[in-house]
Amino acid sequence: MNQYMKENIKWITPVLGMFFVVMSPVLAAMSGAPLPIPSWLVPAAIGMGMLGAGYGAAITDTMSARIVRFVIPALLLSIVAFKIFG
Repeated sequence: MNQYMKENIKWITPVLGMFFVVMSPVLAAMSGAPLPIPSWLVPAAIGMGMLGAGYGAAITDTMSARIVRFVIPALLLSIVAFKIFG
């Protein structure tokens, strides 16, 4: 596991950062304490996290990075298609 993290840390770090920012309002709501964050912060964190993960995956040559290089554009295209047609 340590070797895996060492090889893939360049794209895992932005994904974890994005996850913490996106999940913080949900976890705060579950605890009962409202978390006053701006409404633009979650979409900005998702965008920056995906960009960072995509860049990190582009400079990493592992099977996980190859999967991420496919999944991130597919997610972005599906989000754009949903916003346009949905």
